[in-house]
Amino acid sequence: MSAAGTAASAVSATDAALDALATSMPVTDADRADVSQIVVAVESLLIESGYSLSDDRRLALAAHSLAFSQRIRAHEKLPEIDLNDFPEIPEETVAGLRNALTPYCARHDSEFHDEEVLLFAMHFEVARIAP
Repeated sequence: MSAAGTAASAVSATDAALDALATSMPVTDADRADVSQIVVAVESLLIESGYSLSDDRRLALAAHSLAFSQRIRAHEKLPEIDLNDFPEIPEETVAGLRNALTPYCARHDSEFHDEEVLLFAMHFEVARIAP
């Protein structure tokens, strides 16, 4: 599948995940736009790494992306962690996530902190270990 086809598929699947989330929490148009952008960026990295997401995993990624985008827009920060405490997370994953999501954060005058990198890296680890 082409990159454009992959992105379109991810957006469609993300819309379905956001519709599911909207049954239990408010999801604004701004949330939808941001989450679609974030999920496409992360899912593209996953696909490049040879991983795929089931509908349940995509729902988890969309929920996490929604919370992440709301934190970034509100300039909230998670409790501090040190990525060096998690040597099992490949440096390529960290670098890929930083490249993919730092521009989103910069557009919102925020930084992509290690705490957020760790949470997104968990989606990679789940995709890697689960069939």
